Amino acid sequence: MGVESWIFRDRTNNLWKFFINKYGELVYSIMYGDGKWTKETKIDFDVIEYSIEIDEDEIIHIIYSNRDGILKYCKWDKGQWLGKNLYNFKKEGYDISELSLIIVKNMMHIFFILHNSDEKDMAQIVHYSWNENKNIETNIVSSINTSPNIFKYYQVEVVDGDRFFLIFAGVEHNGVSLRFCEYSEHKWSTPKRLYSINGNNVEFYYLCNGKKIQILNISREKSKYLLEYALINDNEKINIKKVCESIKEVKNPTLCISNDLLCAQWQCDDDILCSILEEEWSSPKKLNINVDKDVSVYNYSTGLSTEASGKFKRVFATQIPNLKLYLPESIFNSDFIEDYSEANTVYSKDSTENIVQTLKDNLNTLERVNRKLKSRIEELKGELEEKRKNIGQMEEGYRKLVSQNKKLEERCDKLLESQMSSYNEVENIKLQLKREIDRVIELEYKLSKYNLRNREIERSLEETSREKELLQEELNKERNKSFVYKIFRKD
Repeated sequence: MGVESWIFRDRTNNLWKFFINKYGELVYSIMYGDGKWTKETKIDFDVIEYSIEIDEDEIIHIIYSNRDGILKYCKWDKGQWLGKNLYNFKKEGYDISELSLIIVKNMMHIFFILHNSDEKDMAQIVHYSWNENKNIETNIVSSINTSPNIFKYYQVEVVDGDRFFLIFAGVEHNGVSLRFCEYSEHKWSTPKRLYSINGNNVEFYYLCNGKKIQILNISREKSKYLLEYALINDNEKINIKKVCESIKEVKNPTLCISNDLLCAQWQCDDDILCSILEEEWSSPKKLNINVDKDVSVYNYSTGLSTEASGKFKRVFATQIPNLKLYLPESIFNSDFIEDYSEANTVYSKDSTENIVQTLKDNLNTLERVNRKLKSRIEELKGELEEKRKNIGQMEEGYRKLVSQNKKLEERCDKLLESQMSSYNEVENIKLQLKREIDRVIELEYKLSKYNLRNREIERSLEETSREKELLQEELNKERNKSFVYKIFRKD
């Protein structure tokens, strides 16, 4: 199986292209608004396969395997690549292929086909859940019988935000059967057989639309290629229709929903053909592509809201540096499509019926376009009326804003006036406070002088008191002496 390149259009309309070059290096290049591609930047070397997912913050996540059998992970965050090794399968005697990555609620769901080196005709579809911190769970979805006549074994899609639908192909008796299983509440259902495909070179692609599963599958029997469409309703009723039959190689089937119509695209040799399903599939049209341009199918992701409304994950495009994307709206643009006829392609019984059928198809196309134009005109009228209402509401809102703004200005003037008055009052209070502080300081100074004088007076009084006591003692002594003297004189 070839490894398809990836194209990512970010929210600023820059194009990122990821691919494995001839040296086995996983590289990418970016085309900015000037229409020129940057030089290829290498992410890693010896890469065999890879898968890309873009989360809601436009962080690019990549899982890939190398020639040493190591499963790796890296992401583009804040202008740099950050990566780590997840597991070495070859060391355990296994090979992996068909990598797929889906991110739901910050949980990474990695899918791949696990091949045992000792069992060439058997393999397992593995589901590995991981959140950059630890492995949450590993599930074997189903075992399959392999064959080189199956181009790709499985396709997994997200349904209702947190459920997965997985359709896979496996060898059954002398043919190939498609089976279906569902992942819900951390459990995989038992696979159910859908239908069988006879022949070789089996390839399929499916799309979920509401409760319907729509499958486009290719097979080859002897010298003819058969392209079929299968519709599976929620009651599990299967309706299969032939889209075309050709002796030329038919490959790369893809389905998309655009303008509320289901469109099928596929490659027939060097031509890109498309058909639209109404009640029946329309006669195929061919995209106008220069024969000297190499056209390939690409996995495609977009961050543009104008493209996100359509359901498509694969597109046809020419190679860089002259990259041209043929998005689903090309099918409805007469500048990009033309009638397709091939002597070896079976669409009708004879040339007359072919002409009649072509005229009917053209008429149906014109009627369909006319209906869509009328519907679009009505929509535009409704949008115009709605815009008029919005303009009236905006004018009324503007008048209210002007009135509110005037009131706010008046309030601001009053607040400013009040603020100035308050400011003056505060300044007066500050001046009075300063005067009072100065007065207090002066009083404190005088008080300190009075205290000093009082202490001096107290010392003086203490000295006078001591002197008085001494004099009193002297006086008492003298008195005593005089008393004794008088006594002795009488004797």
